[in-house]
Amino acid sequence: MPFEDPGVLTDDEYWQVTAFILRENGITYSGSLDASSADQILLPWAQQIPTPTPILPSLPSSDIAIWIPLVLISLLGGILFLWHTLRRKQIQP
Repeated sequence: MPFEDPGVLTDDEYWQVTAFILRENGITYSGSLDASSADQILLPWAQQIPTPTPILPSLPSSDIAIWIPLVLISLLGGILFLWHTLRRKQIQP
């Protein structure tokens, strides 16, 4: 900041700009704003962030015990099908 010449403001001027933006958005704080006091400011939306929930429910261990052999059998079937198809193409003239 500013866009045309970044980095020309002093640290104090950056904190003043930040304080102005906070005030304009209705966020109040006590005392002066600097690097040591910035973490004390409570942002209204920071407490409203929901905790993420998993998209897929976790499977019980008994379900996993069923799915693992099914997946392995399916993979083995696919491999055998490809092997048989390739072998048959090699035998035919």
